[in-house]
Amino acid sequence: MPNNRTNTTRQLVITSSFYQMPRFLTSGEFAGNKLSNDARILYTLMLDRYKVSLKNSWHDNSGEIYIYFKKEEMEKQLGLSKMTVLKVMRELKNHSLVKETKQGLNRPNKIYLLSPVIADSENPAPYLPLEMHDLTDTE
Repeated sequence: MPNNRTNTTRQLVITSSFYQMPRFLTSGEFAGNKLSNDARILYTLMLDRYKVSLKNSWHDNSGEIYIYFKKEEMEKQLGLSKMTVLKVMRELKNHSLVKETKQGLNRPNKIYLLSPVIADSENPAPYLPLEMHDLTDTE
């Protein structure tokens, strides 16, 4: 057995778990200060919850996946006040990145995440990793 290997430990598994933030949150119409960092992080946290939704088969009749994420949980995870969380959710809604449907009867809202559609005629370079920019040049 080669001696240049190491065992995978519980600690390694726990500390090497990552959230994946979509590139579009820092590109194109969302670049710079057009979207707050709180909104980017909250969207990323919500996107991560899709794993739970898939496991629990949380989708509507048209197959669209939704998540549950209580505002109190958002506050706790982000370290933000209730008012700030409401402001960030409003920001995501205003940018058409989130839609919520109420269920009533003290049941949590269903949250749907939306993402922009990149037109075939639009330059995709801002949405791709830098090393792929050469592949999109048309000059």
